Amino acid sequence: MNSVLDSSEEKTNGTKLLRLVIDGGTTVLREYLKKSTCPTLQDVLLKHKGRLAYLKSLKKNILTDDQWKKLFPSSGVPPNPLTFDISLLHLLLREVCGLTAPAKGWHEMPPDTELSKEAHIVRIKFLRNELCHGISTSIPNDKFQEKLQTIAQSLVALGLDQKEVDRLATEPIDHDTERRVSEEVEKWKMEFEPRLNKLENDISAIQASISGQATSSLSNCLPDKNNVVGRSEEVEKIIVAIRTERAAAALVTGGPGFGKTAVAIEVGHELASNENEERTVLFCSLRSKAAIAEVATSMILPCSTNLSPPPEHPQHWLRNWSKQQQKKVSFILDNADDVLESDDRAAFVSILKDMRTLSNGKISFVITSRRVFQLDLNLRMECVRLRTLSREHAQELLMSKVLDPDVKQGLSKTDKLVQLCGRVPLALCIISSLLSDYSEDQLIERLEEKPLDVLKEDESDENSVEKAIHTSFNFLNEDKQKALVILSVFPGSFSNVAAQAVIKEVGCQDDPGLILRSLKDRSLIEKPAQYRYQIHPFIQKFAKKD
Repeated sequence: MNSVLDSSEEKTNGTKLLRLVIDGGTTVLREYLKKSTCPTLQDVLLKHKGRLAYLKSLKKNILTDDQWKKLFPSSGVPPNPLTFDISLLHLLLREVCGLTAPAKGWHEMPPDTELSKEAHIVRIKFLRNELCHGISTSIPNDKFQEKLQTIAQSLVALGLDQKEVDRLATEPIDHDTERRVSEEVEKWKMEFEPRLNKLENDISAIQASISGQATSSLSNCLPDKNNVVGRSEEVEKIIVAIRTERAAAALVTGGPGFGKTAVAIEVGHELASNENEERTVLFCSLRSKAAIAEVATSMILPCSTNLSPPPEHPQHWLRNWSKQQQKKVSFILDNADDVLESDDRAAFVSILKDMRTLSNGKISFVITSRRVFQLDLNLRMECVRLRTLSREHAQELLMSKVLDPDVKQGLSKTDKLVQLCGRVPLALCIISSLLSDYSEDQLIERLEEKPLDVLKEDESDENSVEKAIHTSFNFLNEDKQKALVILSVFPGSFSNVAAQAVIKEVGCQDDPGLILRSLKDRSLIEKPAQYRYQIHPFIQKFAKKD
């Protein structure tokens, strides 16, 4: 008799936990959504309608038709948050509310030590999924208390009253409650199980594809090698870090137009040409790719010769492919700024770490970005920051890019041109191409008057110093943009104290010290000495112009 009663009690434990996570979780997530949408939920949804439409268009069914109808009713009336379940609330919080993703991203269970609001939001969804998946399994009393504590901690942290938690956890389960909870579980299964079945089929297809790839040899995939001037120390530092496995990844940062891509390509060719080791080097441009699926697909393309179309789950493909690698592979991930500034940054770092681990350390990465960022502590990184060229190297680069021997022989004012180009590689390359059409005096005059208007490769402005700076500027929030503009009034270097004072003066809400650090990490200001900063003249011109 006791065993029957125990079994009944253990089944009730599961229902109580489900009631707690469904009722309590839905309540706190709904309230959190309300606080995070200003001025109204409808305004926020309309602002992000393009992003939500993209999620709805994906084959993975991230946003279903039923969910779309709840967000944008055909009648035109405002959406009713009371109709949103945990899945939809979680999606809105991560996609349209500007929250910072937890360390492992929105789609992995956070460690117990991570106690941010965002981590608790993810934890509630995972606990709901776990309990729904195991509803037929009884929960012993000791496990009940353990899970209860985990759920309660997240609910209370997100604002649910402890008394309400206690009520939901202890109040007897009547027939109506049991029926309502069962309906929620069935609804979850209808949403989740088709995705699970599809995922299993996709993984089988991925594994079959990987097996075919493993038997074929991998070839280097690199852009043509260019003449890189004045960066030999930086190139050597990266090569040594990768070859000696002192680092799993090398991050190349520097100001707009400082030649990060050229350095990364040079590193790639040096790594690929070493006869003492078998290594394949694969170049991937990540420009304008912010979603992890886009990034992963870009990484797959140089790995595979017969994937058309690309796999639907590219992250799974890369992880499986990494397991198959018997030789060293280095990825050059160029222009990673968009994904590093996106909500998928944690997922990006996670896939790099997994590829490194699953390949048993055979896969390494060289990443270019304007911004300094930290990888996972378990993924060792070498950071190499590019500065402006020395005067001698700037002259050498300028002269090497002048192809007409008659023009080259007639040059006499290259010192002045180098000075006005700020010793920035992109500016020097553009000016060298203009020397066949303009005299030195004409270019000097135009550089002194309107340097950013001159430093364009052509009228399209696709490759210009101003566009490079503008791209970095657009990643800043309003406070940081305002701070950069006001800091540009300083004619030379300026002190930390003076910088913080003017930032406060213009009414920035963010901490001035954090703003300065962020601008430095994004290579928009430099730190030539302790407690002092300076801004490159081109960035000053841009900020004043903007």
